Amino acid sequence: MIKKIISIFMAAALCIAAIVPCAEIKAADTQTEAEAQSLAANLNYTFTSIDDTSVSTTAGSAKATILIFGSTTCGYTKRTIQSISGSTWVKEPDIRTVFAEANGAAKEETASFAQIYGCSSITFCYDEGGTIFEAMWSYANAGSASPQTSVKLPVIVLIDSKNMIQKVMMRPDSEKDIITEVNQFLDTDQPGSS
Repeated sequence: MIKKIISIFMAAALCIAAIVPCAEIKAADTQTEAEAQSLAANLNYTFTSIDDTSVSTTAGSAKATILIFGSTTCGYTKRTIQSISGSTWVKEPDIRTVFAEANGAAKEETASFAQIYGCSSITFCYDEGGTIFEAMWSYANAGSASPQTSVKLPVIVLIDSKNMIQKVMMRPDSEKDIITEVNQFLDTDQPGSS
């Protein structure tokens, strides 16, 4: 009887082992699809910062704008913000970084979240009236051939100095992945480059 139970258990374990790699490949394919979006004109939204100032998604004078759509309660968002706040590039004057709380957290909760990281180089915004939530979905679908039906937080949008969306990333591994992508278009924005 024990041998039969062990045999059934082993058969079930082999079936699970065969399924799990497929799930990982599918997840990787989904991220690749999200990142393979074509270059698109930037979208125009205005968010409210925790300092009650208006924050436009338009590139402005920055050579790169990084929009981070996330949630104050999401572990992946927390890890990404921690990584970015500890980076050297976040303090660069040519890179503007904006965190947009897309899960409906109030101003006070978003401000408390910002205090945890102590990074004045990131502008923290809260969702007043659903604008950030709407913007996140619009960016997730910008330049995409088929509409996204789900997103993985944080959603990172990279915008160049010409106000073009260069890339939309979902749940990047670290700040190094983000700055690697930013550097690809910063290099082409230099005077004399084509």
